[in-house]
Amino acid sequence: MVERYALAPMKLIWTQRANLERWLNVELAVVRAYEQLGIAPAGTYERALANSLIDESLFHEYEARTDHDLIAFVKMATKNMKDEARFFHYGLTSSDIVDTSLSLALKEASTILLNELEKLLKSLWNLANEHKNTIIIGRTHGVHAEPTTFGLKVLSWFAEMKRNKERLLRAKEEVSFGKISGAVGNYANVSPEVEVRALSYLGLKPTPVSSQIISRDH
Repeated sequence: MVERYALAPMKLIWTQRANLERWLNVELAVVRAYEQLGIAPAGTYERALANSLIDESLFHEYEARTDHDLIAFVKMATKNMKDEARFFHYGLTSSDIVDTSLSLALKEASTILLNELEKLLKSLWNLANEHKNTIIIGRTHGVHAEPTTFGLKVLSWFAEMKRNKERLLRAKEEVSFGKISGAVGNYANVSPEVEVRALSYLGLKPTPVSSQIISRDH
């Protein structure tokens, strides 16, 4: 985001650290699913959670060496891990992490917008009621027509914002998809059961038809 125009808490979603944390959350959700399904030994998830590392300077160092952001991330995150590291990023591809993480960010951003929109709706409703008897000039084609009220004018804005809220709710639903299906989306090295379980931990749903990426219309 352009720093001078960015406001908290929205800008905090798009920092590099927040992005690395989301990547880690996706990876750990998969490790947790592996353990719950008996693929990883008991205790693997807790050890991975306890020993995972986020260090931005180390990430940049590894990225400069590898010229690959996900490889650098995995090396950084597993630096302090032991046996549990073998189940970290196991069977996955970069888009499993990057695309699913982006969905989490968009969902979080949508929540912030919806919360602010609720405040706006409340303000408009109060303003409309306050001025329901405030007479103003009604215009058609830019000229005086009939008297109306400022409250009615504000109420039209309120109604429009309610429709915008419904659109935003639908958009939030549309972005709430993830994928944990491997390099070309055919589950060659990770099962659909792992995907369903891992995404449920993240509050996401699997895409109906999987590919290498999450379809961009989501």
